[in-house]
Amino acid sequence: MTSWRIVGLVVLMAGLLMLGGGGFFESNPNAWKGDLLFLSAAMFWGAFTVSIRYVEIDPLYAVAVVAVLSMVTFSPLYFIFFDPAMFHAPPLDNLFHLFYQGILVGGVAVVLFTISIPVLGPARTALFMAMVPVFGTLLGIPILGEVPGLIESTGVILVILGMLAAMGLRVPLRNR
Repeated sequence: MTSWRIVGLVVLMAGLLMLGGGGFFESNPNAWKGDLLFLSAAMFWGAFTVSIRYVEIDPLYAVAVVAVLSMVTFSPLYFIFFDPAMFHAPPLDNLFHLFYQGILVGGVAVVLFTISIPVLGPARTALFMAMVPVFGTLLGIPILGEVPGLIESTGVILVILGMLAAMGLRVPLRNR
C-alpha cells in the first residue's frame, strides 16, 4: 500500500464518519439507530466479501445459501413478532417492492456484487461499497426531499475523493 492509498482510506473513513455522524447533529435524534444498523450490515458485508474469495465456493451458490437461510430464519420471526406492513399496503405497492427488493436488490445487485469480487478483487469491491451511503444520500434529495446538511455533504465529497485516492487514482499536477 502506497502512502497515497493510505491517505485515501483515511479520508474515506473520515467521510463515512461525517456522513453517518451528520445524522446525530443535523437529522432526527433517533437517526443513530439506523446508522448503527447500517454499520452492522457493512461489517457483515465486508466479512462476506473477503470470505467469498478465500473459502473457494462459487459466489452465486454462496448468495443462494445466504438468501435461503435468511428467508427461513427471519420470515417466521417477522410474521410472529411484528405486524407486516405488506398486509396493509395496496397490491401495487407490494408488487413494486417485490420487484425492487426481491429481484433487483435481492437478486441482480447481489449477483453482480459477488461476480465483482473475483473480477475486481475484494479490496476494490469493498471500496465501491463505500459509495452506497453516498448514493443513498444523493438519491434522498429528489426522491424523499431530504437535503443533507453541511456535515453530511462534506462527508459525501470526502468519501468520493477518498475512494478515488484509495484506488490509486491521482490528478496529475503540472509543473509550471
